[in-house]
Amino acid sequence: MTSDPMVPSFSAGEASQLVQDIFGIMGSVEHLISYSDQNFCIECDTGVRFVLKIANASEPLTVLEMQNAALLYLSEKTPYLQFPQPVPGVAGHLLQQVEGKTGVVHHVRLLSWVDGVFIHQLSQWPPQLPQEIGRFMAHLDLELLDFSHTASQRDYIWDLKRAAGLNNYLQYVAQPERRALVEHFLKRYEANALPYLAGLRQSVIHNDGNDYNLLVDQSACGDVRLSGIIDFGDMLETPLVCEPAIAAAYAALNKPDPWKTALELFQGYHEVLPLYPEEAEILFYLMSARLCTTVVMSAERQAATPDNEYLKVTVEPAWQVLAQLRILEEAVMIDDCVNLVLPAPR
Repeated sequence: MTSDPMVPSFSAGEASQLVQDIFGIMGSVEHLISYSDQNFCIECDTGVRFVLKIANASEPLTVLEMQNAALLYLSEKTPYLQFPQPVPGVAGHLLQQVEGKTGVVHHVRLLSWVDGVFIHQLSQWPPQLPQEIGRFMAHLDLELLDFSHTASQRDYIWDLKRAAGLNNYLQYVAQPERRALVEHFLKRYEANALPYLAGLRQSVIHNDGNDYNLLVDQSACGDVRLSGIIDFGDMLETPLVCEPAIAAAYAALNKPDPWKTALELFQGYHEVLPLYPEEAEILFYLMSARLCTTVVMSAERQAATPDNEYLKVTVEPAWQVLAQLRILEEAVMIDDCVNLVLPAPR
């Protein structure tokens, strides 16, 4: 059981009652894995599905309001892509408070279900998928360039411009050789990326383009097309270049050549939303910093919630990619990124 009082611990039966009382909806309930909150799939007799989201009690209300605002904004701007949509309750509110067993108050909201196949469910990635992910995230960022919200500038450890703060959590990484690996990449990030981040383009980004959030349509003939994205819980304002770096960190997991996969994703992103050379120069440091954030913060959360299986999903593959990147020649990888964005010589 969880030992963190901020993490909601509602049963499926309690979730069912919440949906009925607050949103006037009845249906079967299935628990969905999540990082630090609770999510439930609600399926009505008609086949219509929703996601009930019970937020971690530490999540500020303004951040949840920002997520709802972004989803409504994107649905108007990009009707050809799928995003969850906030569903109002019977009283007309998009967010409502509920009290947990220990008296801790959580915010509850209901989102529409997004159909599709998650990328992690694909038995094999089509060769073009990394570039498609890059293009998709770039299109998303293009639409978000004009989006703003007062909650977007927040102090959040999953913000790559705050990755140096991971040093405060290294005690949760028990194995000395793995801790040393993280320390190596954090030092490279602090020396080669952190000093330049404030001078780069800033924007609100999704900040979590991983294979558990990206959805595809899969045709009968096997063609795969990216169709939507869920979970805007990490969104914030930060350097724009962080978006492709984060997506590449996850795309590289479980790949025979993780750096090749990352480069293909960077190329796809650059085709839609061109990167500047000074942004390309730090892609490697940002990508490795995100992998460090994944392994360190998963270790920290697992100490508080040891029964959370979701925390283990990307941890071992992330350690493997970090080990592989450590072996590669850093200067060559930086050149690889810069060459993607510089005009070809005539």
